[in-house]
Amino acid sequence: MIKHPCYTGGQGHNIARIHLPIAKKCNLGCAFCELRDNAQPETLSTEEAIAALEYHKEHLENLKIVGIAGPGEPLVNSSTFQMLEYVQRNHPDLSTCLCTNGVEVLNKLADIERVCDYFTVTVNALSVEVAKELYCYVKVDGSVSREDNAYSKYLDLVWSGIEELGKLKSLKGFKINTILVPGVNDHEIESIAKKAAKLGVMELNIKSFMPRGLLKDQKAPTRLQMQHAIARAEKWIPVFKHCKNCRPDACGVPGRDLYLLTGQCG
Repeated sequence: MIKHPCYTGGQGHNIARIHLPIAKKCNLGCAFCELRDNAQPETLSTEEAIAALEYHKEHLENLKIVGIAGPGEPLVNSSTFQMLEYVQRNHPDLSTCLCTNGVEVLNKLADIERVCDYFTVTVNALSVEVAKELYCYVKVDGSVSREDNAYSKYLDLVWSGIEELGKLKSLKGFKINTILVPGVNDHEIESIAKKAAKLGVMELNIKSFMPRGLLKDQKAPTRLQMQHAIARAEKWIPVFKHCKNCRPDACGVPGRDLYLLTGQCG
């Protein structure tokens, strides 16, 4: 049974989750990232994250999920698995969740199987041409590049990782997030959905693009554009329709969040 608010089976049951923003390093240059070049994202240390978890475990009703979704890439930060191991040891009643860009999945598959209950891969492109519009650079095999062959390798790594994740029996939930950027990747949404379904992905979440970073002048999708994308994707795979575009420090029931890094409510 799905007990996660970001899956259709768990949505609407007042399930709370806590995102621990401990992943500082990243390996992908998202053009829509709000961080400037060389900027260091604000994060919590492992000790601060544990303190936040312990506090909210005691005070937050119906907390079921501990997730790590940024602000950098969880799979290139050693603190990610240290934190999930802590959760498993000390709070076996809580489920663990990761959201990643997928580049390092093949290298971390054993760790994922060992400590993850729910897993999300963000896939915004199927072709090199679209990937180059959405990512300023990719980092594969330890090297940063903007060459076509590097983007091709990036896409191969992501989809190969998704194929292996689809075979894991240990995951309670496995989905793909795709950010809809009008005029850039809207024509690839249906093909992403079709390929994801073929590889064993349980659900697709089509997220509304938020103008920021180098794409701050790009328009967000209209409601009609979102509806059309969902309709095309639903021909192949179940689509999650209640996404709140959660921050990597969100805590609570989606839509009624407290943010760990600012203390503000959303």
